[in-house]
Amino acid sequence: MVNVNNRVQLIGHIGAEISASKLPSGKSFCRFSIATNHVFYDKEDKKQELTDWHKCVAYDFNADLLAKYCSKGSHILLEGRLTTRDYLDKENVKRYITEVIVSSVLMLDKKKAEINPSPETQEQQAESMPY
Repeated sequence: MVNVNNRVQLIGHIGAEISASKLPSGKSFCRFSIATNHVFYDKEDKKQELTDWHKCVAYDFNADLLAKYCSKGSHILLEGRLTTRDYLDKENVKRYITEVIVSSVLMLDKKKAEINPSPETQEQQAESMPY
């Protein structure tokens, strides 16, 4: 049975350009943030929208995939696990950070060619259709 004690699924938009880096071991990794929105109505029945930012870390294949095919604003679904770590800031104060360690990614954006196909693409699609 799959362990579901620490499982996170998020659907949102990437907040900044992603670039993969290499660890000393040679493993690829990237850090990025994803924005998720929550829409609700307040007491005056006014529509409100809250945006939450989630810090994420991806390794190996997922890091390379995100760096190559995703950019700021890309719509993605990711799955992973939550982890909390600590570090010392510049003033030597202990800080804590919670991150999602990404185990899988699904890109939700449609290809631009599918949204607005060029006339040449439309002709090629028409010629390749069996009638």
